Amino acid sequence: MLSAFLTVDEFAAELGVSTKTIRRRIRKGDLYASQSGGKNHAIRIPRGELERLETGAQPDGCAPVLRGVDGDEEKQSKQSLPGPKPRWQRRRG
Repeated sequence: MLSAFLTVDEFAAELGVSTKTIRRRIRKGDLYASQSGGKNHAIRIPRGELERLETGAQPDGCAPVLRGVDGDEEKQSKQSLPGPKPRWQRRRG
């Protein structure tokens, strides 16, 4: 009987990509995954994600990647947070 969930290694083998690619896509929100039991437990990916990837549908329960109006993500990522700069970023002199 097939399990309803796959590990990152199994999922990567099914798609023919590296485990780093799968972990990156999970972080980015392209893949739905769960990690019950805390930080040191295995990440489980529902088997249905394989079918969803083939159709190109948006993952359920995941927010889409938001892009700027002009599509320039680099400018948005360089915006600083409010508050004082850390010591290593301050100019001397």
